[in-house]
Amino acid sequence: GADGGVFAFGDAEFVGSLGGLVLNQPIVGADTTKSGAGLWLFAADGGVFAFGDAKFYGSAAGKTDGGTVIGGSRSLGGDGYMMARADGGLHLFGDAVTELASLVVETSDQLIDVARLAG
Repeated sequence: GADGGVFAFGDAEFVGSLGGLVLNQPIVGADTTKSGAGLWLFAADGGVFAFGDAKFYGSAAGKTDGGTVIGGSRSLGGDGYMMARADGGLHLFGDAVTELASLVVETSDQLIDVARLAG
């Protein structure tokens, strides 16, 4: 949830949670690693939290230039992630930087989500 709480259901493995911690801003997105054994949580202030086999490639905390982060997604290659801001800006980490050319973002007044194009 927005408070960082993560719950595993069915055959999903629990890899971690931020439940019980006080966050500066709510969690606005999450994505799994390619293996499914890890998880990234993305916060509205650009914070990134990695669990399981998810690697931390950096965050945009304090670097959002006034644009609130509204979602995040792992890169196509799986060795990075991207975060989208409501103002249309993107923060790219790991191999997402080299994948920028394949990323298409359409925006009208406000960007509302980010997702992998494939993979």
